[in-house]
Amino acid sequence: MSAFLILLIAITYFSPAITLIIPNGGEKWRVGSTQKVKWQADSQDLWWIGYTTQGYGNWKQIAYGYNSSREYDWLIPDTPSDNCRVELIVDWYYYTYFDQSDNPFSIYKGSLNVTSPNGGERWAAGSSHDITWETTGNIPFVRLAYSTNGGLVWHAIAFNIDPKTCLYSWQLPDVNSDYCYVKIADDIDEYYNDRSDNYFTIYSTGFNAKNNTITLPSKIDLTVSPNPVRKTAKISFFLPKTSSVDFCIYNMKGEKILVENPGIFQKGLNDFYLRNLSIISDGIYLLHIKTPYASNSCRFIKLK
Repeated sequence: MSAFLILLIAITYFSPAITLIIPNGGEKWRVGSTQKVKWQADSQDLWWIGYTTQGYGNWKQIAYGYNSSREYDWLIPDTPSDNCRVELIVDWYYYTYFDQSDNPFSIYKGSLNVTSPNGGERWAAGSSHDITWETTGNIPFVRLAYSTNGGLVWHAIAFNIDPKTCLYSWQLPDVNSDYCYVKIADDIDEYYNDRSDNYFTIYSTGFNAKNNTITLPSKIDLTVSPNPVRKTAKISFFLPKTSSVDFCIYNMKGEKILVENPGIFQKGLNDFYLRNLSIISDGIYLLHIKTPYASNSCRFIKLK
C-alpha cells in the first residue's frame, strides 16, 4: 500500500471533529463585556478565532494559538450589530477544518431603561419632576426628548447628559395631553434608546374663561411614510379630540389633485392609508389635513 493511500485513509478516518458551541446564535453580548467562546475539537493543534458583523465575510481576528481548554475569553469590541458570527479554524497536518456560528448573535453597546415617567403619571404643566432611568454598558452621553402625541413627534429636552447620573430634573412645558412619552437615547446612535412604557399626562392649568375648557391646538401633527411614496402612503396624525378629518393633495402650482374624506377618527394617534396614489404623476406634492378646529400640511415626493 502506497504512502499516499495510507495518508488518505488516515485523513478520512482520523480527521478531527470541530464544533463551535458558543456563540451559536441568539446571544446578546454587550460591548466591553467578556464572553467565553467555546468549542469541541479532537485536535489541540493550531487554531484561529475570528468574527464578522456582516453575517458572512470580512472576518476579523479575535485570537489564535494553541489552546487545550477549548475556550477563549473574548473582550467584546465596540462593533454593534445584530448580524454577528464567530468562525473557528483548526489546522491539522496539511488540512484546515472549521466551524461557524449556526445563526447570528448580537453585539450591543449598552442598554437604557426609562423608569419615570413610565406611564400613568399626572404632572402639571410648568412643574418640575425628575426623569429617571437605568443604564448598562458604556454609552458615553445620552439625550432626552418628550412627545405629547404618542410618539409621532419628539421635542428635545436636553443633550450631552452623563447617563450614569440616572436622573434629570425637568421643568414641564406648557402643554396639555394625555398621550405623553419621555425617551432617552444614545446622543450619537439612536439605536440605543428607551421610552416610557405607557402614556402619562401633562395637564394645563390654563382654562378659557368663557367656556371653562382648555383651548385646543390650531395645528395637527402629521407625517407621511414612506417618503418618497410609490403606490400607498401611510398618514400618521394626532388628534387632541375625536373629530372628522379631511385630506387634500395639492401639486406645487396649488392645484387640488386628490380629495379623501375618510370620516371620524378617535382622539389620539391615528393612521390612514392612501392607496390610490398610482393615479398621480411623479413629483413633489403637499398633503393637507383639516379638522373642524385645526389643520396642517406636509410635503412628500411621489415616485413610480
